[in-house]
Parts: sequence; C-alpha cells; structure tokens
Amino acid sequence: MGCGMRRYLLGLGDKSTVGGVVIEGVERRTHQGQPLTFINAKVLCPVCNSVGVIGWKGPHRSATMMGKQQALEGDICLCQCDPPPVMLASQDTAWHEFASHEMDGAAHGSAKAPQTGAIPSVYDEQFTLKDDTGSPLSNVRYRIVTDSGEVFHGTTNAAGQTQRVSTQGSSALKLQLEKQ
Repeated sequence: MGCGMRRYLLGLGDKSTVGGVVIEGVERRTHQGQPLTFINAKVLCPVCNSVGVIGWKGPHRSATMMGKQQALEGDICLCQCDPPPVMLASQDTAWHEFASHEMDGAAHGSAKAPQTGAIPSVYDEQFTLKDDTGSPLSNVRYRIVTDSGEVFHGTTNAAGQTQRVSTQGSSALKLQLEKQ
C-alpha cells in the first residue's frame, strides 16, 4: 500500500497510554490465544478511577465479532480523563491496513465516523454537577440509566464530573443522585 498505516487489533488486557486496562473481550474471537476486544468494551482507568469504554477514533474497516465492531490501536478510552487516553495494542501481528487517503482527518486527531449504516455510531455523554454558586459538586454518588436499561454507578470527581457513558446510537440518559 505504499504510504499506508497499520492499526493493530486490540485485545483483552491491552492498555491505554495512562495504564488503563481492557476488561472485556470476545472469548470466541482470539488472536494468539488473546480474546479480541471491541468498540464500547470496558476499560478500567487507574488515573481517574473510573470504568470507561473504548471509543471510535480514526479509520476502521467494517469488521464485527458477535455483532460488535473490532477495536484498533489508536482508538480512545472514554473515561473521565481529559484528554482521553489512547489505546495501545500488545501485539503486532494482526492489523487493518489503511492507505494514506483513508487517513485524512485521522492525523489531525478528528474521529472518523463509520462510513456504512452497518456499523452503528457511538455516542458518549458526561454530566457535570455544580451547586447554586457554580462550584463543582465532588464525591456525589450517582447512577446513570440509558434507554436500554444499562446502569452506570459512580462518584463525581473533583471537577464534579460523572464517568463518560457511551452508547451505540443516540440514547436518552437519566441521571439519578444516590443518598450519601
């Protein structure tokens, strides 16, 4: 391909640039014994002490495993960290290759959305809680419920932020504060 780029497949146990660890994979789809992982797989981040998910970043080939899009090195961890950490592959023998024209925008840090309707878009949202004076509300326990009934629990950070919640497609989120 000449001036192309390889993006290596991510797997269970792979890490982000800040040491976050992928904790979900597809057991039936492995490379060298390591389950491969997917967009929206959970990542345990030690820096912000939250569970994030792998977010789509840069070009992808349509490649699904059990209905889930493969995650690639260079995708990001959607946790409470700002900027989002970048995911790193632990192997270099399985990849998707892209020509330089497919990389347009990716080199500048912009996320490329899926090009076909076969792969759903990933949406993510984060709440920031503030008091009446505009000061952040830290250490507030909460739960976020998606339209599909998925529930996320956590405690706001020092900036009053919840974890970042990622969904396949647009979804209404309901924020509920829990008793302290």
